[in-house]
Amino acid sequence: MNKVEIRKQVKELFLENHENLEKQNDTIVQKIIESQEYKNASVVLAYMALPDELNLKQIIKSCIQNNKKTAVPCVISEQQGIMQFCFLEADKKGNIKTKKGSFGIEEPVINKQNIVDLESLKKENILFLVPGRAFTKEGYRLGRGKGFYDRFLTQAQTMKNVCIAGVCFSFQIFDELPVQEHDIQMNKVFY
Repeated sequence: MNKVEIRKQVKELFLENHENLEKQNDTIVQKIIESQEYKNASVVLAYMALPDELNLKQIIKSCIQNNKKTAVPCVISEQQGIMQFCFLEADKKGNIKTKKGSFGIEEPVINKQNIVDLESLKKENILFLVPGRAFTKEGYRLGRGKGFYDRFLTQAQTMKNVCIAGVCFSFQIFDELPVQEHDIQMNKVFY
């Protein structure tokens, strides 16, 4: 299958599995929270989910409660596929301050203090949770096709202190995907 066919199949699988998604989501989130990668991380790069992605709100809440620095993407340019990660800020009650951003996704308001600079995090253990349309068990990923994550993954993969982990539902795991030379392999996939 080519990338377009796989993306179409995943879309159909979401419709077929919609009744079981919440339970699966909770199980996968718990698996992540109990993992050594999460426990060892002082910084977590997560995301605010689209309706057809694994929802990480519980992980983000856990990060805030456990004083882990937590960042999610902020889209800088939809046309050019450019995003930046920004640290989340919580009020005294633990509520996260966000606004509706590109594609209707919640994101932090960007300011000079909250933009993630990976170079400044070289002494931190980082868990980078990456969404995708499909993954292989070996960690190959098929995204939505716009390249937002590919650009950031290229930078993150050069760092020794980063665990890049794909996150998806079990029906998003494929035996093989069309892989190109520039595609970044995940260190782990949670499903």
